[in-house]
Order: sequence, then structure tokens, then C-alpha cells
Amino acid sequence: MNLSDYVGPEFYDSKKWQPGFKAWVALSTSLREFTSNQEHKIDFDKPAEDNLPRFPSTLHYIERQCGGFYGLTVLLGAQKCGKTMLALASCIEAAATMTWQVVYFSAELDEHEISLRLKRYFDANPGSLDCEHFLHVVHVGKGQGPEDLVTDIESCTDPEGPPILICLDSINTIAELSGREYLKTLKDYALWAMMSRRMSNGAASFLIVSETNVGGGAKGGKLEFWGDVVVKMKKASDTNTGIVPVKMDLTASRRTGGEGFMGTYYRNMARGRFQKEEEIEAPRIVSAGRSNWYDDL
Repeated sequence: MNLSDYVGPEFYDSKKWQPGFKAWVALSTSLREFTSNQEHKIDFDKPAEDNLPRFPSTLHYIERQCGGFYGLTVLLGAQKCGKTMLALASCIEAAATMTWQVVYFSAELDEHEISLRLKRYFDANPGSLDCEHFLHVVHVGKGQGPEDLVTDIESCTDPEGPPILICLDSINTIAELSGREYLKTLKDYALWAMMSRRMSNGAASFLIVSETNVGGGAKGGKLEFWGDVVVKMKKASDTNTGIVPVKMDLTASRRTGGEGFMGTYYRNMARGRFQKEEEIEAPRIVSAGRSNWYDDL
């Protein structure tokens, strides 16, 4: 099968193909050195609609302003500011809706640490156990490139299923583990993600965790400019043990307004997620058929 034969507006607008298959096609085709240009045939009689699928952010501000994360979402921040906590919570809740197939690539945490974090999260959010058949965790080895990740994604997901969310945590460590030239590999991964999301209209969506450089931008320089949603995180001062304030900014959202300072969130290690209030309470549940944690926005 020549996957590039499927790529084009008619393919992705068609109801004939499932989102999972559209994601597979885009993820594989975007690895090719050459892909054809596609003419955009404008339908002047049909109003444009924002049909890019959203997935839960677990952050009130993002839910209000953007309807959730979407497309190529980038979490930027220095080490130890909670990027992994936010990414993992978002992945769990996306899978718990049972409308996303989620593949979480972990490059830094071992199996025991991931298991502990998942257990804490499920203890606080029991409804999120609905993610059981939709969340897949892959620990990244050495010498792996985007083409190897595509093989893993295909082995974990169903082409007849819903859209696929791919989390790279973190893209910097994944690039280091590849054994390839670091900055070029960062660009290769970012370009693969951007092209896959664009080709598939979000059937292949990405949540990428990235460290910041000395100037506060993404290492490698390209990722934050290609992102649909970019959230910058900066750790403030420690307060109580396990409750760490983190300042967050929405620096980009292609499909919505609302860019700017989101506020100070508190990292609750026991609950496995950020909360806006300093007085930490049990978080609400986001899951198919249940009341959502953002009902009170």
C-alpha cells in the first residue's frame, strides 16, 4: 500500500476512513523525505468550522479559553516544574473519555515510578480507570528515531479506532537517547509531529514536553513556533511539602484567543495534578458518562 496515495483533503474529510487509520497514514507518510504539495480547493459556499479534536488539559483556564488542548500542544519549562505531571494527567483523562487512543512515550521515568504515579492518580480520580484499554505507556530505549516510534504506535493502537494522541516526555531526552546529532534530531521529531498533525487534521495529535533554553524558549528553536498550543511553566517558591506553586502562561493558541498569564497553579503530588486553589481539595473526575471536573468553570 502506498500510504502517500491516501494523503489529501478528500481523504481526511471523508467519513469512510476511521480517525485511527488517518493517523496511521499521516504518521508514516510524514517520515518520507518527499511528499507532494496539495492544492487547497476552497469551498466559498461552505462556512469554515473548527473541527480540530480537543483532549482534556486538566487546567481550568485552558478548558475555558480553548476547550482543551488540541493539535500539537507543547509544554515548556525548566526541570522539576511539573511538566510530566501535567502531561500524564492530560493523557490519562484523554484516554478515560474513551474517545482517544493515547500512547505515552516515557524517556526518563522507570516502570515503578510510572506505576506509582498512576496509582496515586487513580486513587484520587477513580473514574479515570476508564482509560484502561485506551492508555499505552512505552519506555523509550536507545537508538530510537521517529520511525521506531511509529512502529510502536501501530503495535499499540487500532486503525479502526478513535484519534491517536502521542505524548513525548520529554522530547529532549528522547533526542539524546537516539544517539543522533542532538539539534537535528529535535527538529526531526518536531517536524514529524507538526506534519503528522497537519496532514491528519488532528487525527494524530501530540502533547510534547520540552525543556527551555537560557532564553526561555524551546531547545532547538522550532517547536514552540510550530505548536498549536504552547504553555510555559515556571516554578515559583516552595510552600508546603508536595504543594509547589507554578506560574503558567498560554503563549500561543492558533484556534482561540486568550493568550497570556493563566495564573499560579499548585502541584499536588498526592493527587497527581495541578489545582488552581491554594487550599487543595479532591479533584473532580473527567470520564465518559460522568460529571466533568470543569463543570464549575
